Amino acid sequence: MDVDWIPAAWAELAKRMPCGYHRTGPAAVEPAALALAALQTVRPRVVGANAMAPSPVPQVRAEPDVQAICQTVTQQLEEAERRAIVWLLDQQNPDGSWGVTAEQRRPCWPTGWVVWTLWEAARLRRGDGGAAAASDPAASRRANPHALDSRQIAAAVNRAIDWLLRTSGRPIYSSEDDGRFVGHNTRLQGWPWVETTHSWVEPTAMALLALRRAGRRDHPRFDEAVRLLLDRQLPEGGWNYGNTTVLGNTLRPHVQPSGLALWALADEPEIRPRIERSIEYLLRSVDGRTTAASLAFAVIGLAAVDVLPSKADVLLEQAAKRTLSADAPPYPLALLLLAAEAISAKRGADSPAGPSS
Repeated sequence: MDVDWIPAAWAELAKRMPCGYHRTGPAAVEPAALALAALQTVRPRVVGANAMAPSPVPQVRAEPDVQAICQTVTQQLEEAERRAIVWLLDQQNPDGSWGVTAEQRRPCWPTGWVVWTLWEAARLRRGDGGAAAASDPAASRRANPHALDSRQIAAAVNRAIDWLLRTSGRPIYSSEDDGRFVGHNTRLQGWPWVETTHSWVEPTAMALLALRRAGRRDHPRFDEAVRLLLDRQLPEGGWNYGNTTVLGNTLRPHVQPSGLALWALADEPEIRPRIERSIEYLLRSVDGRTTAASLAFAVIGLAAVDVLPSKADVLLEQAAKRTLSADAPPYPLALLLLAAEAISAKRGADSPAGPSS
């Protein structure tokens, strides 16, 4: 992989943590969580796998030039991680959820992303000698943000998981002839964009990724949400926001939710026959014109099922250079870095020696 753009993207994110959707915009929960996840991919490259607790996620050895560059900015990257974690912990609502920004505490659809990211942050900090949480964790963080340890982070994540498991989309119990209006099963419950409203594809996929990483695959909510995503799959194989037909008209899939849904379903047993059309849809839908965020989700989703688009490296590099030259908005940069990591992980798993550490 041509990785010339990766250090520049890491540096941009590190400077702006906690970040927003745009370079000059206010900090927001979703881009901050995704950017933290992207920066955490640096940790195994810089610190080394021997310094970390065992992980089920394979770590991939960085190319020598990337390793050398990363070592020169280790302190800045770790400080950026700490700033992001402190900010995210401070934004958690009393009920365990996260809103959109510090000012917009509702709706709470970003909660799944934060669980997915902070679970990994806690894992990376287990056994790192961090200070124990004080009786007032928020005051302790403000006084000494460097004292973060896995227990503080894990406690926040567990509260968020409880919130996810007690929050669901509102089912619609329609009469028999209402199938003419929408084509999906309106009784299945996943997660909504806004509490007490209907379940949709992207917040459901985010919640599934979070619960799987947190070891909650066996919860009954998980299986129902998987059924929901499969029910919302379109005939072409992809997904959109969550409707299949409306008033008898079949709707079109979109690349970004299709990549995200495929990612969320990738580890499900016996799923391959159902997702072959999804793979084909994404492979024929991404090219040099695809926006950075959509391209990144497509690559991540495909890599999760052991497939990569043709010239994936070139497509990512082109999208990254466009993004970096266009005021470097953090949200697509973070996603592109996560896509690059997904490619590296897949290639490491495919190599004869397996993933290296």
